Amino acid sequence: MRAGDPRRESPPTASITSRWKAALWPLIVTVVTIVAVLSPLARTPSTDSFPLSNYPMFSNNREPTADIALAVGVAPSGATTSLSPELISGTVEVIVAGSILSQAVRAGIEEAAKLCRVIAERVSTANRGDTTAVEIRVERYDAVAWFAGDHTPSKISVVATCDVNES
Repeated sequence: MRAGDPRRESPPTASITSRWKAALWPLIVTVVTIVAVLSPLARTPSTDSFPLSNYPMFSNNREPTADIALAVGVAPSGATTSLSPELISGTVEVIVAGSILSQAVRAGIEEAAKLCRVIAERVSTANRGDTTAVEIRVERYDAVAWFAGDHTPSKISVVATCDVNES
């Protein structure tokens, strides 16, 4: 074949515009993905959204104290003992018992007193002769001190008290 022969095949050439489009598309997708992943850094720590989260439960500053709702048995001597989840909630689940206590305390004195009477009935049925009263209380602990070995509460607030024999 000669140089001017129309039957001669030339190699395919892509235009410069289509080559740029092919190269830019992955670059645009990469930049958009990086911006989306890093966008939680630009938000305030209390703002949270799915699926891009800045995990505020870990990134916010927390108070060094924790308030824990408890139910304790009180002996005639005044000594207190922790009551089991089964006596508190009727189940062996610790989280359920803690949730029931927290909800009753948040609901107010009347709800806490109702729960106190239910717990006192369970204590009476369980035949715990060393327990004459039940207290629902909120104890405040310093988290840093707790992990350093100091397990004494910094504050105790009694929300409800009831005698075991009354229920």
